[in-house]
Amino acid sequence: MNNFYFSSHQTNKFFKKDYLYAATLFPTILYKNKVGPHGGNSVSEDASLAQKKCFSEAIERRALMFPTIKCNQKYLAYDIITKTKNYILGKDLGYNSRMDSTGTATHINSYCAIIHAIGELIEKNALLRIWYKQDVKNISDIGWNPSMNNSEKTYFLLNDFFFPYYVVFAATKDNTNFWHCGLGFSLGNLDKAKKAAYEEMKLIWFQNDIDKLNPDSPVKLNSDILVYWRWTESQKIHIDNLIKNAQVKSFFELNNFDIENIEDIGNLFTHSLKNLYIVFIPDPMFSGSFSTIRCFSRDLISCVPNKNLLTKLLTSSSIRFISKKDVKNNIDCPIV
Repeated sequence: MNNFYFSSHQTNKFFKKDYLYAATLFPTILYKNKVGPHGGNSVSEDASLAQKKCFSEAIERRALMFPTIKCNQKYLAYDIITKTKNYILGKDLGYNSRMDSTGTATHINSYCAIIHAIGELIEKNALLRIWYKQDVKNISDIGWNPSMNNSEKTYFLLNDFFFPYYVVFAATKDNTNFWHCGLGFSLGNLDKAKKAAYEEMKLIWFQNDIDKLNPDSPVKLNSDILVYWRWTESQKIHIDNLIKNAQVKSFFELNNFDIENIEDIGNLFTHSLKNLYIVFIPDPMFSGSFSTIRCFSRDLISCVPNKNLLTKLLTSSSIRFISKKDVKNNIDCPIV
């Protein structure tokens, strides 16, 4: 392997315990004279875990370049809901207008890769329900919470529409009135989902801090603060109302369920999905070492598109967990 880069460092002040940031960068794969995704990053309180997470994320993003390039190749898929096999074209798995790396996971253990691939796909679709339907419960005061000063209140909102996965949305407003957000999921463990959401929020926050130092960054907030996306005043009001109107929970009763294999998850999804495919994506660079799994469903979206594209997808597909009316009556979701 040529030109492999890896870095890790503390994310904040000297002499203060903070999350460690790690990044991995692989050689690029070109497609139609464009550079495909080939890097990953992560944060964690544990240095070793941060490094493992960023490495696996870089692998999964790189792996999806192969169905992108081989868009007419057929990939064997297993539907965990109908318990049947099928073939899916690379164009439905790789990067395109309704696909990014969402719903993909790499792990040395295939079962763990499948669990995380499903969770990541569910997570982004739960975000669409959170943003456009305000389908949330405020669980900020339940279970795990970070140690932060009083000026940095973190809110945690739960969406459990896609049971057995619990999806948590974390949000903190900084002193510039900008919202930092993150998503996390877990199979029936709110503490794990809250911590995962908080860690993603910290990761994106740190990425924004890096971007502030980048003079070539094309996106600006308030004309001088560089960030990854622009929050309009309407979007700020929307998330203010989302948190304000969320039903506050001081206690949450978890649904009991037993999962012995992947098919058990499929059985629990039958109320919301018609199909949920598991696809193995091989990468010749890591053959035999890691399993990269793509989770795909024609009932879900593998990205967070803008309103125009989302409305088209709702018109032309079998997506039913949000409606065109929900999207039409709300402001664009700025969270990716």
